[in-house]
Amino acid sequence: MSNIKLVSAEGESFTIQNILDDMENCDNAVFPLANIKSATLRKIIEWADYHKNDPQPSNEDENEEYSFTKVRTVNISPWDAQFINVDIEDLVNLIASAQYLNIKHLLHISCRTFANMIKGKTVHEMSVFLRGGNA
Repeated sequence: MSNIKLVSAEGESFTIQNILDDMENCDNAVFPLANIKSATLRKIIEWADYHKNDPQPSNEDENEEYSFTKVRTVNISPWDAQFINVDIEDLVNLIASAQYLNIKHLLHISCRTFANMIKGKTVHEMSVFLRGGNA
């Protein structure tokens, strides 16, 4: 197995062990992720480490484009619910990063959490909420 270094927007490095067969010649490769903050990258690595032994998605799931139907029906485990219990700024960063990295399950649970947070709010309440206030 090779080691891969991910570099966040702030320049912080995270070394992960690569288990992909097609990247066997990438030992000590560095991948700059200028769009992802260190705290968010740390969270994504924590999430990936926890889910590393989960069953692989089916080809149908893997090829599926992002859909609101999937977001509405995705089940959020107790561990994921606790993991995703972050402030709105961190959640938005997590959503953007999961989309950028094409981590579909993390994207779906993040979007579902976001939708649940704004569900039932008026436009004014959502505006205040998204600016970090309590509406």
